[in-house]
Amino acid sequence: MCKVFFKLYKSSVGKYYVYMSTTNQTISKRHGGVGKGIFLALLIIIVSILIVALVAVVLTGPGKAQLRRLKESQSALTVPAAKPELTGRGMVVEIPEETLSKMLSSGTEIMFAGRPEVNYMGLDLKLADQEIDVLSGVEGQVPGIGWRRAAVMQIRAELGVTEEGLIRLTPKAVRFGMLPIPIKRLIKLTDRIPDFHSVEEELADLGVIIDSDSGRFFVDPEPWLSGYFPGMQIKQIRAVRGALRIALGMPASFDDSLAEIFLTAARNEPDLIRRLDEVLPAENLKMIESVEGLFEAAENYGAVGKEEPMEAAVSYVEGRVDAIAPGSADAIPVDFGDRLTIGTTLRSGKDSYAELVLTGRHITKVGEQSELVVSSVDDDDSDTTSLALLKGKVRVLVSSLSKDEIFELTTTDTVMAVRGTDFVVILQRNGAIDMAVLEGRVSINDEVTAEADQSVSVGKGRAGVPIPISDEFRAEIEEDFGIRTLPEDLESLSTESFTSVAMPHIMSAASVWAGLDNDTQWEIQNAIVDYMEENPEIPRTIDEFFRVNGWEDRRGEFERMFE
Repeated sequence: MCKVFFKLYKSSVGKYYVYMSTTNQTISKRHGGVGKGIFLALLIIIVSILIVALVAVVLTGPGKAQLRRLKESQSALTVPAAKPELTGRGMVVEIPEETLSKMLSSGTEIMFAGRPEVNYMGLDLKLADQEIDVLSGVEGQVPGIGWRRAAVMQIRAELGVTEEGLIRLTPKAVRFGMLPIPIKRLIKLTDRIPDFHSVEEELADLGVIIDSDSGRFFVDPEPWLSGYFPGMQIKQIRAVRGALRIALGMPASFDDSLAEIFLTAARNEPDLIRRLDEVLPAENLKMIESVEGLFEAAENYGAVGKEEPMEAAVSYVEGRVDAIAPGSADAIPVDFGDRLTIGTTLRSGKDSYAELVLTGRHITKVGEQSELVVSSVDDDDSDTTSLALLKGKVRVLVSSLSKDEIFELTTTDTVMAVRGTDFVVILQRNGAIDMAVLEGRVSINDEVTAEADQSVSVGKGRAGVPIPISDEFRAEIEEDFGIRTLPEDLESLSTESFTSVAMPHIMSAASVWAGLDNDTQWEIQNAIVDYMEENPEIPRTIDEFFRVNGWEDRRGEFERMFE
């Protein structure tokens, strides 16, 4: 006789196990013998298959929390994106996760619109700590069986930007219902499906590239950005709790040509102010203040804006890097183009890096899990640029210095004086330092000097004797700790941005405009058109603005604004 026992267990971590045991006794010929044994064996196989199928259904089916999350996402209201924040030479756009969920859900719903047998259950997206968590579900008939059931897919991916400016999505976990799926194997299996190659081609046309080997997705934003703003680049994309923050770098040509428009328009400023004063209601004269502020900003930018370098500006960010202002305990994430005040501390997290442009010429890279203080910067009051390394690792690239200029990097126990140098310093926990000089020369405490292609260790238990570095070691530094600041960013971050100064005035004028009635708006348009006709150099400057920034095809849109 053969007894078969089946039990379904659920472990503490949510995994299901099937336990099967048999008790064999002698099967007599009188009770069926071999025939009965075969029957029981077949029964065992059938029941086993049914149990495995049951387990698969349980594991791949949606959990209660997943269904509740999808239901809540369908009733959530779309939250408008916050107004763009302006940095030293760029713009930061923050998009709430609710808005992104609705955007993605609408696109996904369109894909299922032609399939009435499938009921689209919705999509929900969560953002936090450089990660995206997407949950999507459908309900329909199971082919060949006829069962109607729900199926959900959950993907968690890490977000980043490559050196080439591509948006990078690295899947970390994929689940069908409660069943985890190996990511690379899933992509390779999908890659074998003939219809998938046509999907890949469609995605490639949209700038989406799938790397089957690494399991990563890459998105080229240039086709999208060029349609809105030629020359604009994504410098950083960061998932924070509840929102997606995108730092955009604007070309210097936009800044210069925009300033030229207002500078040209300001040549007959009293005439324009008079015209606006005649048509604006007395309670809305704030628009005139905004116009006067724009003209003043343009005149200042044309006079000194290109000659006054920014003291310290963020030129590259990867991961999470916070800035702590002097006298404050608040850690605020930095974005491309942010300007830092003297005394600011930069603190980087795991797998996070940042680069600074100092006085428009020098570049400093802050390694992961490091802290650096911008102690002083060469300006009218001082000829010294000083950085204090409190923890971790930095790379410093110093351009040529004048006779009176001083550039130094300090730790608790050391002062490193620099002359036209490219070097890397690692501060150990016991206060000792390891330094490698790639170019130039660095003097430590006026006692030890390391020349190009030399490394030296100074501090507790260190010999303090420079030794040569190999080509392999130099290559490793460039690969693991290379400078990512682009030449055009170094140039654009060398001066204060006109746009960042002008935009508050533009936004103020726009807010006044939005509150005016149609008749007053019409009168203001006529006043501006008349002013431009009497000052033909203004339209010529506007034409140049569109030409320089690649917007010739948008001139018609601009003109229709004043029709």
